[in-house]
Amino acid sequence: MPPRLPLPRRTSATTTTLFHRTLSRPPQYLQPYSAVNSTTSIEAPPFTPSPHPHEQLKHILTTLSTLGHGGSPSRIELALRGLEQKDAPVRIVVVGSDILTAIFGGDEGWSGELKEWIAQGGKPGRGLLLRFGTYPKLTTLAGSPLSILTAPMEVLRTNNIEIVVTSRISPDPLVLLFQPTDTPGARVIEYPVHKTLFYGGSGAEGVARLLETITPTMYRPQQVLRVISLPGVVAKNEHIQVIDLDRGQGIEDVRSWLLAGTTTSNTLKPAIKSLLHDIFTSASHELSTSTTSTTTPTRIEDGDTPETLASAIITWSHTAHLELKTSAESQEWRKLEWWKLLWRVDDVGNVSQHIVTSTFLTQSEEDVAFLAGRLFSAGYNNPNSLELELQLDRPMYIQEKRNEIMTTLIPNLQATAQKYLFSSLSTSALSAASSALLYLSDVPLYSALTMAAVGTVGSVRWLQSRWMREKRGFQETVRERGREAIVDSERWAWSKLKEGIKTEVGEGELEREKIERLKSALRDGIKLCGEQEY
Repeated sequence: MPPRLPLPRRTSATTTTLFHRTLSRPPQYLQPYSAVNSTTSIEAPPFTPSPHPHEQLKHILTTLSTLGHGGSPSRIELALRGLEQKDAPVRIVVVGSDILTAIFGGDEGWSGELKEWIAQGGKPGRGLLLRFGTYPKLTTLAGSPLSILTAPMEVLRTNNIEIVVTSRISPDPLVLLFQPTDTPGARVIEYPVHKTLFYGGSGAEGVARLLETITPTMYRPQQVLRVISLPGVVAKNEHIQVIDLDRGQGIEDVRSWLLAGTTTSNTLKPAIKSLLHDIFTSASHELSTSTTSTTTPTRIEDGDTPETLASAIITWSHTAHLELKTSAESQEWRKLEWWKLLWRVDDVGNVSQHIVTSTFLTQSEEDVAFLAGRLFSAGYNNPNSLELELQLDRPMYIQEKRNEIMTTLIPNLQATAQKYLFSSLSTSALSAASSALLYLSDVPLYSALTMAAVGTVGSVRWLQSRWMREKRGFQETVRERGREAIVDSERWAWSKLKEGIKTEVGEGELEREKIERLKSALRDGIKLCGEQEY
């Protein structure tokens, strides 16, 4: 965290000014009503202090990380860590261990461990991280591409630096690439650093190796330095240093470059400021050279257009109506025939729930969710809704209508079935009792049985007609609920499509304004990184 800024000391003149200002303006309860409640009086807006430069820079970095600008995301994370941590360490990579031994020669307790690591674990794609420690210790975590060597080197503690030693340079000198295992296809790990020192070697081989690594780069001389060793030659330009490693000539200049920018008396180290400057400059260049397609609403290349989405909505509506008609004529409804009430009237509710769950627009519900996903992917959503960024916005009308049928209509159907069966059985029992009384009254058996048969047939016929009418009414209600769900879902899809088409121009203007604000913020960030007093 950045150190606290010293608060300005309140002087006697400031106190006197506040005192006279208080006296010159009486309290509110002593002012006239018109002065207190005037709607036309103009007062100065409250003073809003500008955010701390650290907070400004962190906000810019977070925005760049979200939008995918500014180069490698790992470099942005390294810059954020440098702003958030107090006295954050500076990472320096040294390609070639020979020059490191020469630069820090005479420091005991680590050179032997370094040579042992080079002999045992110096494989391509791996590295050694050198940190300050109270005693030398070499550790390698399982699956890690870096071995950690702690050494009691005073230069590591006083400058708060971490040195990464590796055998080869990456395409981006300031973003190392490591592979944890030798398995083909293993993922590559990025390890960003603040500075890179590349030692090509000595003689003609060193020159050839150095020339292989020289590529056009935007990095400044204080970030990347290439070194070669030639007998009796010591020279230097912005990016290349020639030394005589055998005689130790030019080593002190390399050491000075290595430690430059790692300490400061201000709030931000020059090495971290250089990293921030690179990120902001890269992002500004990307925004300046971006095409106009970045300022239009998001669309997937070779994806949906308004015409294809409109055709998809029409097709879904037609298919949903056909499915609704087919479900109304399904053989599942035969499970609710009237004669089955005699032994399974208590299962009417369960059977009806099974029919509705399995036949009520099940495929159309999946298709409308897929259609909503196509609308969302094509950018036809509400740009002001944060919830749409967290979960897919889709119509729930089919599910709501199904739940309404399950909780309201089916219980009523169950109760009606029980009532009709009870009435029919009561009528049949009454006719049977009347037939028995007639037989006991010396009425011929044939006549008494005839009365019982007529009563039973009449009650069964009544049960059949009433239940079939109730069943058809239930089917029509279910079909009407399905039709309402289809219409509501179709209206939802059309509204999303129309709103997206209407707001395309507005979204483009809004996106351009965001880019202009981001460019302005980047210019402010570059200016902050260039200020010496910051």
